Order: sequence, then C-alpha cells, then structure tokens
Amino acid sequence: MITKADIKQETNSVSYNRGKKIYEEQKVHAFQVQEMEDIFGYQLHKITAVVDGSGKNMYCVSVSVDEEMSEIMEDDCDCPAHEQYWGLCKHCVAVLLYYLEWRKKERKKLEEKAFAQGEQYFNMGQYQSAITTFENVLKEYPDTKDAERIRFLVCKSAFLY
Repeated sequence: MITKADIKQETNSVSYNRGKKIYEEQKVHAFQVQEMEDIFGYQLHKITAVVDGSGKNMYCVSVSVDEEMSEIMEDDCDCPAHEQYWGLCKHCVAVLLYYLEWRKKERKKLEEKAFAQGEQYFNMGQYQSAITTFENVLKEYPDTKDAERIRFLVCKSAFLY
C-alpha cells in the first residue's frame, strides 16, 4: 500500500512540506477515487481532485496508484510547477495525503462491516460461517482493535459448533 514514505520518495522536501500544508489547510476538493485496470491487468486507483492554489487559482490533479505494488504510476496537475520540475508537485502531494486518510477511513468501514457480519452469523447460530468470517477479518485487518474479541468469538463459535 502507498505510504507517506512512498510519496516523499517521489518528490523533494520543499514540495512535500508545501503539499502537506495544503492538505492540512483542507484545500483539496471534489476528491474521487475510481478503481480501474491498466493494460497489463493491474488494479489501479485513479484519484482526481481540485486543489486550491495560490491566490484564486485552482488546479486539477490526477494521480494513479498501484496499491499492491506500492507505486505511484502516473501524476498530472495543471499547475506550472508540474511540468517544470522533477517529481510530484505540491498539489499532487496534497491529494495523495488526502487519499491516505480516505483509504484509512474506507478500510475502517470495511473492517467494521466484516466484524458485524461475523457477529450476525454468531447470533444466528451459524457458527461455522462466523468462524470463517472472523478468521478473514483477522487476516485482512491484522491490526484491528477488536482482535481479542474476535479470537474469543472464534473459540466460542468452535465450542458451540
């Protein structure tokens, strides 16, 4: 998965710090993520947004990332700096930092949904389905705060099965 370190690697410290400031000042708008497949069959996230620039300028940003390979595949911004300098411009950095936060929230929603599904199976007495679901939650979200409770419910489901 893309990390802050990956973003830093694709830009210089000035652009990173300025992009971070733009992100923190909530200047990223109209943010969207599309899942798509490239010509080689790799799953990409195409991220688009509008970023407030200096003065009244607004810039359209597009970045494609391969989460599986932790790579930023393409980046585009219509600011003047994007074409003049190497690496990600500050607007692309801001959008990628926004994306990291968005992804964290989306993963949390999916984790909570999967956990609730396991609990539903457990409450309905479908213990084998509960065990499978809970084990998948632990596998997919190893850092879940509910790990201890999930392990308990797996054991209880196995006992009741």
